[in-house]
Amino acid sequence: MKYNHGEHCEGSICQDDNNLDWQIETLWCPGEKVCTKEPHMKFQKKQLAINKEVEKGTFRKSEEPYTAYQLEHQSI
Repeated sequence: MKYNHGEHCEGSICQDDNNLDWQIETLWCPGEKVCTKEPHMKFQKKQLAINKEVEKGTFRKSEEPYTAYQLEHQSI
């Protein structure tokens, strides 16, 4: 049986998501878990950086959800 990371991933945004539009439809909120699949994509690196800021209490937009597309293409 083939292992599908997306079926077991705890991150709300996962590069193995079965939804073809996952990059623009799936939302992630700062502080939530991040997909652990490697190599990390740009959106995952941004999520990890944001979560570090959330832990420090320095992230100002923590109540806004983001898509992978926003994390990769917008200044957040």
